[in-house]
Amino acid sequence: MKVDRLALSSFKKKLSSYFSLKIIKSSFLTAILLSIFIYFSIFENIFLSILGLLAFVFGALRLVFVRKNAAVIWLLTGFFVGVFWFYWIAFSLVYYDFAYLIPFEIFGIGVVYGLIFICFYVIFSFFARRLGDIFKPVILALGFYLIQFIHPFGFNWLNWHLSLIGTPFERVLAGQNDSKNPPFKIELISSRIPQSELWQSSRKKEHFVNNLALIDKAIKNGARLVVLPESAFATNLNQNLELIETLKQKSQKIAILTGAEAYENGTFYNSAYFFDAGEMRRIDKHILVPFGEEIPLPEFLKKPINALFFGGASDFGKAGDFSYIEVEGVRFKVAICYEGTRPQLYANKPDFVLLISNDAWFVPSTQSTLQNLLLRYYALKNGSVIFHSANFNDKKVIR
Repeated sequence: MKVDRLALSSFKKKLSSYFSLKIIKSSFLTAILLSIFIYFSIFENIFLSILGLLAFVFGALRLVFVRKNAAVIWLLTGFFVGVFWFYWIAFSLVYYDFAYLIPFEIFGIGVVYGLIFICFYVIFSFFARRLGDIFKPVILALGFYLIQFIHPFGFNWLNWHLSLIGTPFERVLAGQNDSKNPPFKIELISSRIPQSELWQSSRKKEHFVNNLALIDKAIKNGARLVVLPESAFATNLNQNLELIETLKQKSQKIAILTGAEAYENGTFYNSAYFFDAGEMRRIDKHILVPFGEEIPLPEFLKKPINALFFGGASDFGKAGDFSYIEVEGVRFKVAICYEGTRPQLYANKPDFVLLISNDAWFVPSTQSTLQNLLLRYYALKNGSVIFHSANFNDKKVIR
């Protein structure tokens, strides 16, 4: 018994030496330095953007040159980076009546990125030891850079290049950038409808009337195309024949792209609807949000998760590919929310992208800020012009 107590005491002492307050504080500070540019970019100030970039570089150097307890510091830094970048993912639990699970999901996000960081440290420090200590910082720097290419469940929002956005150095990201403007006016609509109200039956008529008034205003303003946010019409629009007819009539005067859901053959779709010259076309989302619109796990795990969190509902349906619409001979690639931050959308470097989003799921948070940084990154890299219409984000033309 005495031996067991001594062994336990020795284990606790050793564990506390690895996870001491000093090590936790050091890792916390490094993670802040690697993340602060996101928070600075809220203010869209070039001085703060440069300061954020310098902080990021300093944070990366701290991590690469750490000597004592390096593995634990990489683990904890990754944990805090995951939390500082992606804490907001858990906020959507509020709308499934699982708000009490938010701290646990945030902790889980931190654990995932902590494990990614320490795995890279272990692998690259192994090679560094073989090459000699003189090369260790360079090898670890390479490992740190490559971390951003690991996408848990396809989620690709960890991107170190974003630290350059808003600074004079962002141009190093730019590809061939000869972006042009369409030869007609595009009216982008933004809204501020809380997620808790968006699908309320008692508020739908009010929202629909307001949307139709905004379309009329765009017609009056001489726009050729009006773009409304994702889920602007919070209904299965393909089944709402009266609303479809109204939008078809208005499309005799203006082309309309709007977000709404669809229900077909027992499956829900997150869709964009395009109306022009009295005709309608539905464009279903191609890349779904992991754990939001689809469960990226084997079927035997997918079913119980859908039963527990989504009332037994199945995953959303999805299109086989992205789609284009055409207005006055100009082609626009259409994307819905998460798709706008996926490299697949820009594979053929489209000239123009129409993006509709609903960021109300994550209010208040830095989700929309991080989304805007990613959109700027892809616009620069691919020479694309992104027309972004969103709920709880500013309407923007990003190039």
